[in-house]
Amino acid sequence: MSARYAIVISAVLLLVSACGGGGDGGVVGGGGSTPSLQASFVPDNPNPTSNDVAMLAGTSADDRVQIRVTLTDVNDVFGAAFDVTYDATAVQLDRWLPGNLLEQSGASPLYFVETPVPGRTVVSAQLLGASSGVNASGTQTLIVLVFRVLRTGSFALGFEAASVSDSQFPPQPIVGLRWSAGTLLGT
Repeated sequence: MSARYAIVISAVLLLVSACGGGGDGGVVGGGGSTPSLQASFVPDNPNPTSNDVAMLAGTSADDRVQIRVTLTDVNDVFGAAFDVTYDATAVQLDRWLPGNLLEQSGASPLYFVETPVPGRTVVSAQLLGASSGVNASGTQTLIVLVFRVLRTGSFALGFEAASVSDSQFPPQPIVGLRWSAGTLLGT
């Protein structure tokens, strides 16, 4: 290493140590770190009734919140498919978890969750090897989507291309369902 590079490296190290190492983001009096972002969810329909498909809040921790996609009093559910839309500059899908609705069938549910473009997550869930659907008695969870809020503000979630199908062969859409989403909050 030449003397010239050694001087530059020494100067950079001196500057970094004089600025506190950069670990606290330059917060004055912040106790070493910035406060974390808190995520929450406000459903459009917090009290779903018969034939509702609704997003409801699950647990939240720091910048992540669980969104439960639920069905209330819907019979013969064999599968569902829908897109969830959101502002990709403020929200991203972190992961997903199976719900309890399709698992009660005794058959193997198949889930497909993909984000083909920023701001749109495609979800599909269906029973495999089952001859009949399951009944959502009361409000039951189809799938849990865990979202991460990237900044402060309120950000709408929406359903598009949404349907729930029955166990006929071939499966037919269940008509008369009402779909409601909600708003993610970052504070």
